[in-house]
Amino acid sequence: MTSRRVRLTLAGTLTLLAMSIAVYTLWKPDTTAGDLVFLPESWVPWLDAHGDLRTMLMAMAIAALPACLLGSHDLNRLRRWILMTILLVLLGLEWGQRWIPSRGFGWPDVLYTVAGVVVIEALVIATQWSTAWCFSANRD
Repeated sequence: MTSRRVRLTLAGTLTLLAMSIAVYTLWKPDTTAGDLVFLPESWVPWLDAHGDLRTMLMAMAIAALPACLLGSHDLNRLRRWILMTILLVLLGLEWGQRWIPSRGFGWPDVLYTVAGVVVIEALVIATQWSTAWCFSANRD
């Protein structure tokens, strides 16, 4: 199996896993992070106190998985397509909270979700740029 194929398979698998966790966290009846067993207990109060930032961090974590694996220049188009798909699914899940009586839809959540995905793409671009600059042969 080629390295590209392994990265694509791993990126797809991890994205699906992360998106399934996102479905659970965004559509569960309560907003606490306390029932997420993979989070350290000491993080839960902080995450619960910073709900909007928690939304951004979740979007960043989900977007970071494929972005790291597909960060090379030759995969820019595919990575951006996948990140846009992730963003649209997350926004759809946010919108779906309107019909959960104990949850609610809010525009700050939408903005923080968009910001989370945009920050990850910006970090990938900055990494590509700095790597190209550091290793360029024509640098003065």
